[in-house]
Amino acid sequence: MILVSGGPDVGKGTNCIRLADEFNLHHISVGDLLRAEAKWPMSPYQHFIPESIKKSLLLLAQLTTRLL
Repeated sequence: MILVSGGPDVGKGTNCIRLADEFNLHHISVGDLLRAEAKWPMSPYQHFIPESIKKSLLLLAQLTTRLL
């Protein structure tokens, strides 16, 4: 497992997709998971996630872990 972290728009997704393609790995984007959860009408986090992303706040580890 390779974990990549960094601020918004630094190229994490772009570089991880390239690595996944080159080394035949599976790529999971936490940002994509969070955005999908926020769009789900039954999610208790549908307002919390977009506001946190907008404010560049770190989300609870429990939420991220649950989504993974």
